[in-house]
Amino acid sequence: MQEQQVRDIARALLNTPIELNAAERTELQAVANGEAATASRWDVIKKSAQKIPGLAKAARGSYDDFLKWYEALDWKWKAPLQAAGLGMDICTLRELFH
Repeated sequence: MQEQQVRDIARALLNTPIELNAAERTELQAVANGEAATASRWDVIKKSAQKIPGLAKAARGSYDDFLKWYEALDWKWKAPLQAAGLGMDICTLRELFH
């Protein structure tokens, strides 16, 4: 995954209504700013993304199940992901969290 994509995902997650504590928000902001170490940035993104309702379960399921979950996802969660370009390629989005 390219650096810019990782930063875009982090920014998208910062713009969702995920409840992050101060340390989590700081870590995710560091990823968005390109300041996080390569080794830890994906862990921060996955930990934050798992707070999106139903994502972890949907990612473990079939592609069709994931697509149904995504289509039913409330706009307040979906809009930031789409703004980061992740909504256009639902298959890539699923693979990121699978």
